[in-house]
Amino acid sequence: MKEIILELIKFVGILASVLLSIHIFKRQSWSKLVSESRNKWLDDLRNDLATLIGALDSLGDINTNYTTITDKERLDLSYKANKAKADVLLKLNNIKYIDNYNENKLFIMLSDLDIKYNMNKNKDIINEIIDYSKPILKCEWEKVKEEA
Repeated sequence: MKEIILELIKFVGILASVLLSIHIFKRQSWSKLVSESRNKWLDDLRNDLATLIGALDSLGDINTNYTTITDKERLDLSYKANKAKADVLLKLNNIKYIDNYNENKLFIMLSDLDIKYNMNKNKDIINEIIDYSKPILKCEWEKVKEEA
């Protein structure tokens, strides 16, 4: 009888150990997945912001330097800027769910931004985008580091 109890205790200990290992593995896997997803989101947001800033800068240069380009090239730049703007807005999600002040400001500013190919204040707009983006990117990067 004593042997059966000892074997039962061993079995329960092994079972508990296996279940604990599975739980720890799932938690680590989940953390890794979240961290990788956040990192990808962050990289995509950076790329979209860079594309938007680059397109706005090019549109501004065209207007201030009286660079001659075709209407198709202007439309392509406007399309590129508008697509990047939409991508950033989608990544920031809906304003109701934004609790970060800079995300809120960036979302509102980009929502109100009307990209045309005769914009004159692109440098101011670019500076605003950069100013509002920096804290968001830094905050998200800190989260990635904490989760890693």
